Amino acid sequence: MNAFKNLILFIAVSVIGFMIFGWYSGIFARARVEVKFVGPYVAAYCDNIGKYSETRHIQDSLYNLLWEDGIENYKTFGIYFDNPKYADVKKLHSRVGCIIEKAYVQKAEKLSDKYNVLTIDRQQCAVVEFHFRNTFTIYAGIYKAYPLLKKYADENGYKQEPIIEIFDIPNRISFMMPLLKK
Repeated sequence: MNAFKNLILFIAVSVIGFMIFGWYSGIFARARVEVKFVGPYVAAYCDNIGKYSETRHIQDSLYNLLWEDGIENYKTFGIYFDNPKYADVKKLHSRVGCIIEKAYVQKAEKLSDKYNVLTIDRQQCAVVEFHFRNTFTIYAGIYKAYPLLKKYADENGYKQEPIIEIFDIPNRISFMMPLLKK
């Protein structure tokens, strides 16, 4: 009987622990789409073919290289062009990198032989944002934001554009879909 009580206690503590962790991580956070203008952003980037889970290493490497060159950057970004449900994982195309602070844009452009630099123009986007807490926040955001943005595009007559993810660590993750009429 004592073992049964301990099992029940263990299960109850585990469920409560999971619920608290899930709440903290944003798993239970309410997600909503806002329409707003975002940008412009200037970013150093690399194109990547392969698993999306590997892009974090590229972002970290670029982040460190930019700082070594005296270029401040506090945000990373990713544009993921293919849906991993329907595409070969080895052929997934993404563009990932770091957003350069405005005061350092000219310095980064002078290093164009070292970095690929792109401008993401100011544009109207459907946006879903989450407070960044930990890695699980990223997964919760992906599983909530992507369907919401695609549904919003379908219901309002917009093309389904690749979603731009911007990580403003340690504060926020933004998932943005440019709004272009069909």
